[in-house]
Amino acid sequence: MNILALDLGSTTGYCLGGKEGIINRGPIDFRNKGKFNEKSFVMFNDWLWSVCNSIEHPVGLISVEKPLVISSRPWGARVAYGQLGIVQLVSGSLGIPWVDTPPATIKKFWTGKGNCGKDLMVETTQKLHPDVTSHDESDAIALWYYTKEIMDVFKAK
Repeated sequence: MNILALDLGSTTGYCLGGKEGIINRGPIDFRNKGKFNEKSFVMFNDWLWSVCNSIEHPVGLISVEKPLVISSRPWGARVAYGQLGIVQLVSGSLGIPWVDTPPATIKKFWTGKGNCGKDLMVETTQKLHPDVTSHDESDAIALWYYTKEIMDVFKAK
């Protein structure tokens, strides 16, 4: 079983991995012609279906960084909650469970500081993955490790 960790947004960070470690990761920009619009939701939907339907690396759990509503960025909340609806649709359709984790919980797990900034998240991630430069990818990687460790999904029964 593989875990797909997602940091939702117009640029979505993702990390896919299983018992042996991370298989694939990165940031994906879902903006359509430089803007996030209705077509962007279609692009995210198509991408998520293709990842979750993979025969080579089947997804057994989707872990999402819980979207926050920030009054200064209402469009960001719309994007993330729209994508979360798509996650729930794909999850329910394919019978894949999903979980969400608050950002502060992920940050505390990863850096020891629940209110750390994006730079510290990236710096901490670079200790294991020196090529990471995107905070979106960094958050997804941290979420993947958190989900793997906290949920004990790979422990021998």
